Amino acid sequence: MNDTKINHNLENYDDPKSHITKNIKNIIIFLAASFFSIHTLVYILQFRLNFPFGDDGHTYSFAYEYLSTGSWNGLFGITEISDYASHLIYSLKLLALPNLIYNSFDVVNFYYLQWIIMSLTLLVLFLILKKTDKRLYWVLIPISAFIYCPIYNTGYWIFSSIMWLMVTFCIVLTVYLLNKEKITNSIFLSSVSIAIFSTFFSLIGIMAWLAGLICLAKRNNEGKIRKKYLAAWIAVTVIIGFIFVLLVTSLNVIQFDEETYLVKFFSIEGISFVTTYLATSYRFGTENIFFSKIIGIITLILSGYFFYYFIRIKKNIQKSYPWLLFILLGIISGIIIAIGRMGLEGHDGNESFYKAVSQFSQIGILVLVSMLMLEIKKNRTKKFTNIKLCLCILIIISQMVFLIPSYYASWVKAEHYYDVKTVYVDCYSLTHGTECLDWTEYSRFPHPFERTKVQAANFWLENKMSVFGDANFNQQNGHDLNKFRTILENNPDIEFGFGKIEKINGQLVSKQSIVIEENFVNIEGWILDENKSSVDSIFLMIDNKPLLKYEDFVSREHKEYDYVSKKDSGWNIIFLSGYIEKGCHEIGIIGLSNDTLVKLQEKIEMCKI
Repeated sequence: MNDTKINHNLENYDDPKSHITKNIKNIIIFLAASFFSIHTLVYILQFRLNFPFGDDGHTYSFAYEYLSTGSWNGLFGITEISDYASHLIYSLKLLALPNLIYNSFDVVNFYYLQWIIMSLTLLVLFLILKKTDKRLYWVLIPISAFIYCPIYNTGYWIFSSIMWLMVTFCIVLTVYLLNKEKITNSIFLSSVSIAIFSTFFSLIGIMAWLAGLICLAKRNNEGKIRKKYLAAWIAVTVIIGFIFVLLVTSLNVIQFDEETYLVKFFSIEGISFVTTYLATSYRFGTENIFFSKIIGIITLILSGYFFYYFIRIKKNIQKSYPWLLFILLGIISGIIIAIGRMGLEGHDGNESFYKAVSQFSQIGILVLVSMLMLEIKKNRTKKFTNIKLCLCILIIISQMVFLIPSYYASWVKAEHYYDVKTVYVDCYSLTHGTECLDWTEYSRFPHPFERTKVQAANFWLENKMSVFGDANFNQQNGHDLNKFRTILENNPDIEFGFGKIEKINGQLVSKQSIVIEENFVNIEGWILDENKSSVDSIFLMIDNKPLLKYEDFVSREHKEYDYVSKKDSGWNIIFLSGYIEKGCHEIGIIGLSNDTLVKLQEKIEMCKI
């Protein structure tokens, strides 16, 4: 009896050395996973810009409307919806509301929010992995490489990135909650709330309902309780689905053309779209989309095998179930996106922002391969054990190797788009040139000075919000004006040149007073010094105070002034009307050639209403 007690104690004895070894392994895993986290944080710090772009307008416009008019219509209405994907973004607006309104439209915080969402997603995946098998903690490293890969948001919009990331997080959290040992009312209600939240982030957010339905349907040990929650989930799904369809169809956005969508999907083109979509975590370049299709096909083959292995062959699939579900969700989301977007120009399934959801399949395969390795090691007596292990290792290594081009492409594309966006933002400053007038090179972005695009920018400017609240914005213009003031003080004598202010916002200057109502000011004219030579630069004067410097002159021809025909004397100054106060102002032009000041005699009264 004593021997029995001794043996029992020995079995339950924990070797301190084993604990130390285990802790060291966990620390290494944590540090390795943190590497990708830190990388993405550095990436965000490098390429953040405090200014919204393009589709971001669907999110920030309601906050601008509220601050400028006091109306909440933009928040609770159904006007803000993507023309392409029928995204209802109410959740995104609610998430953005506090920061936009109470933090002066500073959008930098949303870059950091992206990182926080990625980290929370990784945490929940870790909790699922912990429940699967503690021996698989090391898999957290490649999972982290997928989650933190920033290719999804490279060159795209701030709020759209959050939209996709939040959908990913909501789906993962739903799977985690509804796979707990016991479902309680609080867990169920939390899951329902998360699914609703997900639905109104993006169309793909509806996948949370499917995930929840499958999770509840597979629970077979809770009897009436299971049936109660399953029935309730189905009921809420139907209600939310009806509301969603009602909102979308009321806008006449979803218009399924049989040939363009449904028939076209069941073709080689449809299969090609889905296979390409499944490989969006890997970036081989647009010219290597064929390779992406191959990866997508392999993904489908592996997915089919794992469903067969863990469901058909293995009796207990509890541990593998969440990862099989992630694979399924990744594939189904690809089908939904293909049906909705494959008929659109420029959409072939290779868009990198799909990565946020398509990575479900890759992560699921990664974990299931690792689980398969444990099964193979357990049965080493079987044939071809080493070959099977080598194949599993090859799959995991391939997944990681294929991610290397994605990280490289993230930086290359981010640098490109950062430069493009910087030019875009500079167009709102007082130091831009004529490149802002010709926006064909950057046609994906809205022209900065389109009359319908700059109302919000003027509001921010007048209230020192967004980038306009940054002391460094327009810093170069400030330096130019300080130099000019010094020259002006040291040169009291100013010669009169030749030239005139010809147009203001397209109005011919035929009278001494011009009224502007637009959100921008566009002043055109020409100038030469008293020797009929070109000047180096001009300064726009508002009430005898310099506002901006301009030096990007162009050739001008005038029948009445032959000497102008070959001179770079013309200017086309354009800037936000928010830079000048409401009311009437005297405007003038002073040219600068070396240290010689050239003044146009003509002064115009311009009234902003």
